Amino acid sequence: MSRVPQMRFLLDKACLVLWDEAPMVRCHCFEALDRIFRDILAVYDSSRSLFPLRGKVVVVSGDFKQVLPVMQEGAKTGIIGASLVMSPLWRHIKVLKLHINTSLALVAIGASLESREELAEFA
Repeated sequence: MSRVPQMRFLLDKACLVLWDEAPMVRCHCFEALDRIFRDILAVYDSSRSLFPLRGKVVVVSGDFKQVLPVMQEGAKTGIIGASLVMSPLWRHIKVLKLHINTSLALVAIGASLESREELAEFA
């Protein structure tokens, strides 16, 4: 079996795509992922062709307030224009915000009272 049919099969079976530090990537990368999904998965189910990313759930993570796309000698307007927020796909994205630092919360469960207080002060 060649690689293309294998990739089609794997992408079709995938339920979730995780993309960490998405704010650092130019919006064109996200749009390229959409085109890849549309091209490769077109043979499996044409009914999903109208959905961005062929209806796959894509979880992007990162702090959009801190990190912008990396551009060599980029001006402010160019950098902002290259951000994921400026992509036509952005209107299909549901933004969920985390309010609890779960990493610290899990550590605190087994920690002493003094350690919990230090973690609370750190967070």
